[in-house]
Amino acid sequence: MSYAEGFNFNFERNLATDPLAKPIGRQKLNQILNDITDALGDAQTALTAVATTGAYVAGGTSFVATPAKALSTLTGARLSLLFGADGGAAPTINTSGLGAKSLKQYGATGAKVAAVIAANQLADIEYDGIDFVILDPLPASLASLGFAGAKATSGYQKLPGGLIIQWGVAAAASNSSGYADVTFPIAFPGAVLSVYGFYSASGTTAGGGCFCTAASSFATTTTCRIWTYSSSFSTPSGGNTPSYLAIGY
Repeated sequence: MSYAEGFNFNFERNLATDPLAKPIGRQKLNQILNDITDALGDAQTALTAVATTGAYVAGGTSFVATPAKALSTLTGARLSLLFGADGGAAPTINTSGLGAKSLKQYGATGAKVAAVIAANQLADIEYDGIDFVILDPLPASLASLGFAGAKATSGYQKLPGGLIIQWGVAAAASNSSGYADVTFPIAFPGAVLSVYGFYSASGTTAGGGCFCTAASSFATTTTCRIWTYSSSFSTPSGGNTPSYLAIGY
């Protein structure tokens, strides 16, 4: 039995009855199995780089991977890496001197984007013919999960399921009739469910309050009206700048 001859039918013949039968030498077979085991170990070593060096460059970090056994081609290459630095905005990696390739990662939409890499991060990467891709995709962003919003004096927060909370301050003080009209930061796609008004009264209106309603005559998907009242809650109070909280979908 040899590498050139291979394991052909003659080795399956009965040595006691068939003159064409060939024996399988134990020593030779053990050598072949040992060679196969060694080859598998070499292949595994070639695909594993336990450390990389990283030098910061404009816009990202240029990593260098040096596997224990150098790669002769990137085709089908898969590496396990321990990154030695943060990746920056556009990281690349040069493996076995075969040229720098971009490091990418699949985003929440399935598109390849620049990989997010932190110092001492352990990751598996695979060459797809263009880029090295970190096999673990990026987690979905809060916005893609329905948590989009705007943190501002007049802002909003969207919640999964479609509910929207909006808040703000009237652009102008309440008029002599005691009301102020406000415009929501964004339009409610469906309807306004509840609107609440607030204002900090002072002087002759100290202790006063305000109210508003989601009734269709005073609130739309884009605006609402808030009334401000004096401390007796019986006289409209002008000149106040109320705040509001609106809930809808």
